[in-house]
Amino acid sequence: LQLDDMNNNNTNGGGEETDDKDVVDKKKKELKLLLEQLTSIKESYDEDSGPLMDILMFQDNDDGGVWKTVIDIDTNGDLTKSIPMAAFRHARQVGELGFGSHVTFCVQVYDEGKTLS
Repeated sequence: LQLDDMNNNNTNGGGEETDDKDVVDKKKKELKLLLEQLTSIKESYDEDSGPLMDILMFQDNDDGGVWKTVIDIDTNGDLTKSIPMAAFRHARQVGELGFGSHVTFCVQVYDEGKTLS
């Protein structure tokens, strides 16, 4: 429902104002306030979707063909300091995402290395 439609609908067929003009005016004020709030939220929205982490998966033939994952937790693109992690069921390894979040994670590998969770 648009505000212009409400302006046009506040009279009956004879051109007289209806008894619910106050209801229409109140609804218009609410919609204007809502529009202002949504516009403010949209303008302040930061399109940063969070950190971007590189991930490398490989099959370690020295460890019985177990799939391992290297995750760029520092988000700097440098995987040389990252520790390879096997699926939790193989090595019970747990990592921490960092960024002050204290969120821990483990990795699972499915579909012969095609899916990482």
